[in-house]
Amino acid sequence: ALKQAYRHVLKQHVPEGYVRFIWLDIDASLAQDRCDKRHEDHFFPSHLIASQLSTLDMTVDEAFCHVSIYKPDTTIDDIIQHITSIIIMKG
Repeated sequence: ALKQAYRHVLKQHVPEGYVRFIWLDIDASLAQDRCDKRHEDHFFPSHLIASQLSTLDMTVDEAFCHVSIYKPDTTIDDIIQHITSIIIMKG
């Protein structure tokens, strides 16, 4: 749900509070590097990164959880742990 309008549609069809958006905020070059290291049969081709990032219409205020990924060695487990701590804290 890259655009606010898409997120609005998702939220209007469920009770308040059931849909939360997590913003994985990442630099384009780091995203490119991480994608390039994936298996070649991964569903998301790295050539789409620029268009996805330019389409993204997200604000910190709108995101339930804002995760900034600045280090190349950030793992999926690190990201999940951060998100989980936010969920526990915010409820």
